[in-house]
Amino acid sequence: MSLNYHSHTLNWLGQLPTDHSPLETPAPKPQKRHYPPSPSMSSEGAKKRQKTGSDIFRSQKIPLPLPRTPGSRTGDPFVDEDPTPRAPTDTTSTSGASTSGRSSPIKRLNELALDPNGVDFREFTTVNYPSGVFTALWDISQLARGNKVISPDKKADIKRAVGQKGGEWFRFVDDLCYCDEEDPRVQWGETPSARSVHKILQKARTSATDGESEYSWNVEVHQAVLDLALRDLRDHVEGDRVNFKFCPSARIMIEYRPGSTPESKMIDFCAVIEPEVESLAMIDGLRKVLPMNSINHTACNPLLKKPLCLAIETKPPGEKWNAARLQVGVWLAAQWTLLARLVHDAGGSFEGLDFLPGIIIQGHEWYFVASGREGTKTVLWTMKGFGATSDIVGIYKIVSVLQYLANWAETVYWPWFKKNALGEGSCQGDSLSNMRGIVESTQG
Repeated sequence: MSLNYHSHTLNWLGQLPTDHSPLETPAPKPQKRHYPPSPSMSSEGAKKRQKTGSDIFRSQKIPLPLPRTPGSRTGDPFVDEDPTPRAPTDTTSTSGASTSGRSSPIKRLNELALDPNGVDFREFTTVNYPSGVFTALWDISQLARGNKVISPDKKADIKRAVGQKGGEWFRFVDDLCYCDEEDPRVQWGETPSARSVHKILQKARTSATDGESEYSWNVEVHQAVLDLALRDLRDHVEGDRVNFKFCPSARIMIEYRPGSTPESKMIDFCAVIEPEVESLAMIDGLRKVLPMNSINHTACNPLLKKPLCLAIETKPPGEKWNAARLQVGVWLAAQWTLLARLVHDAGGSFEGLDFLPGIIIQGHEWYFVASGREGTKTVLWTMKGFGATSDIVGIYKIVSVLQYLANWAETVYWPWFKKNALGEGSCQGDSLSNMRGIVESTQG
């Protein structure tokens, strides 16, 4: 029976086909695509189409950006290439936007240096400064050494702090840090309490240890220092008119951008003058004929009627120094352009004003910079470190320099501005008429 079974099996195998090619599968029929109807190109349809950015520019008579050469970056000319980070949201992409093709800060610095209406970037190691720059640099250098940065009435407070928990850092405060009762430092503003300084020290060290973002540094540390120096401790200063604003969204108006700068540069903080009633009335009169009704080179709403007197840009620890130089340089160049228009209208001069101050902050470290004018170009001198939030004495230095610059704004810049930019004492009607002519010729 076994032999019959095998014989039957062999006969069955011999009858199988030898062609092993796969079965053919019929190709699917192409599906007909259904497209939405094209929009009507009639005049009625064209009227209903959504306005483009170019339409809006034309309707407002704002000059369009110049066309770019092939291969150059395209994008919104009002967007800062290195904006201050904002508070993160759940919808923020973690992949990061592509930055290929954008001009690097080094390239932009070089381009502006070659532009006849651009910005020259120099170091403080050069010797040819305006007298105002030299005076400020000398005074800030003395404060940066820790000399006379604390008023004498705080000596007992600091000695008590040494014996308290965490107070060992106050041992670094020596006798050279205290000024006399007759020292000008006393008139700039009050020295912060030991408790306030120690609180900032703790915040700054926590931010550094935890690797906090630029936004967190601004909120937790930098704003706390500015608040302490320019608000809490200057209430008793006679004629105090300097305040500060957090302004990371303040863009430079296109009318004031230096040279061929296509993009808007923004900064993080600025100090402003709070005008008295009489000056505010003159400012409001000028605002009626100035671009975007602003007395400044930005249309940011909180800054429309308060003249700027100090630019402050912040960066994370050890990062983006050239980007910070570029941002501050372009910002101050735009401010010089605005001042030139105001001075021309008021029949004033730049005598008595040969620099505008700025500050760049990188994490703990604070640096003084200064801007001046040479013909049609702006010059930015960098950098002089004057304090750090990583130690107690460093915080006292920062507060002293901020109050020194606030005093300069009140006693030098603001009197100059009222006389030469607002035309205080001249006929305001003639002033407004001249300004209207300047603005119309610029926009026409």
